[in-house]
Amino acid sequence: GIPAGLPPKSLSNSGQRGLTGRLRSRSKAGQDQERLASHREESARYGMTIAEFPTTLEAARGCRQLNMKVLMGAPNVVRGGSHSGNVAAAGLAGEGLLDILSSDYYTASLLQAAFVLPINKMAVIFAAQCR
Repeated sequence: GIPAGLPPKSLSNSGQRGLTGRLRSRSKAGQDQERLASHREESARYGMTIAEFPTTLEAARGCRQLNMKVLMGAPNVVRGGSHSGNVAAAGLAGEGLLDILSSDYYTASLLQAAFVLPINKMAVIFAAQCR
């Protein structure tokens, strides 16, 4: 349940989603991991293992240090960057920080991304899935 002394309203959005996921026995992912290390640490405390759409390179690195897999949207790869000015998924792949691609809001982008990312970067992503 809810940790002692920590009312649900005091949790960040990521913390609330993580707690809800824990209560429902689902995989836990923190979305839009921000620049603040405290948000990433809170996500890790609540058992989140996937960082969905970290907003910066620093955030992705921080999530990796907390043993979270990094998920980015394939449309980001196909477009050549984020539509909202956040970190580029291909840049994270280049740093070895991209573990999972999702189709996000454009289903066909997942297949297209396989042709956009260099073959060696796709191999890193697929190898990460086999760990």
